[in-house]
Amino acid sequence: MAYNVEAEEFQSLDEEEFEHEDDDGAIRVSRKGTLSKFVRTKTSSRVTNGAKDMLMAQLEQITIMLVKRAEEVCASQGRSTIYDSDLQTAYEELMQPHEFIDKIILELDNQKEQLKIVAQASLVRHMEV
Repeated sequence: MAYNVEAEEFQSLDEEEFEHEDDDGAIRVSRKGTLSKFVRTKTSSRVTNGAKDMLMAQLEQITIMLVKRAEEVCASQGRSTIYDSDLQTAYEELMQPHEFIDKIILELDNQKEQLKIVAQASLVRHMEV
């Protein structure tokens, strides 16, 4: 199952809503007010200011992870521009780590079988009494 974040959901929002410079000069992904409004639409629970600060920091870290992985994906294809498909690939990898783990397990199983074949063909094995 692919996870897809539709770009249309965000087209109606002004870019200023997503990126601005904080008082300390740091560029933030979102404003606390925007985050508060968003959270209120998704839950009936109240959220403390500390929790909002933590969520903003976590969102920024996830954003960095996604952009860095998308950058790797586009570089592996010989491009320097990140496309939506690169971000989608990064997002799916983040949201479905079990698929990545399953792929690695399969590769390790294949290597294990190849090592068994090499061990069986070893000359030293045939010299054992």
